[in-house]
Amino acid sequence: METRDLMQELIGWTAFGFSLIFYINPFHKFYNLFKEKISIEETPIGLVSLSYISCFCWYIYSDMLSCNPIKISNLVGTVINGFWIIIYLYYEIKEYLKDAILNALITISGSYLIYLVLDTIIENDETVGKICIGVVCILCIFQIRTIFKTLAEKNLIYIDINHSWLTLTTVTLWGIYGYMVNELYVVFPQVLFGSMAIAEITIFAHYKNNKYYTKDMKKNIPNPVSDHKNDDK
Repeated sequence: METRDLMQELIGWTAFGFSLIFYINPFHKFYNLFKEKISIEETPIGLVSLSYISCFCWYIYSDMLSCNPIKISNLVGTVINGFWIIIYLYYEIKEYLKDAILNALITISGSYLIYLVLDTIIENDETVGKICIGVVCILCIFQIRTIFKTLAEKNLIYIDINHSWLTLTTVTLWGIYGYMVNELYVVFPQVLFGSMAIAEITIFAHYKNNKYYTKDMKKNIPNPVSDHKNDDK
């Protein structure tokens, strides 16, 4: 194996390792749901669902290529995000049976529909790549919303600085890997997410000591679950 190929594999699998942290990241939210510390409405189900769709699309796209790190990473991401969705539906059934059934049908039928659409154009990897880019752009809305909420409410609690640095590190590795395998459809999302991460880091660094901004307003944020328990008493 040539030095370039070895370096390419090393970067790809290192990026895969960092991606695992992203997939496991929602664990604490669902654990708090299990411990009844948060309500079901506080779970990041919207982000998880979009991540599931994104990983599913990217897995199909990478299956058309010879990029095993990307393929396996998105396969793992699809499985883990699917697991979070199942946990959410389980708790939703306990509180909102009709919504849970509807969301389950949407998840199953939506996944099958995406598969059928991509399967019909499976020979055209460029079209599949463009669909993946579209899903990524929708995912970026979450980061854009974080940035605008931080600036509007002058509250740095919305920016998880450790997560921002993790994002920047991960997308940098995937961007380098995508460049090395000559896949611009892999590089573009990394540039997009990387730009958002740099914006978050810049805002945090600029305003962290600003008297008009605060890092922690958790004391003022009500907990619906605990409040509900207090009402019962």
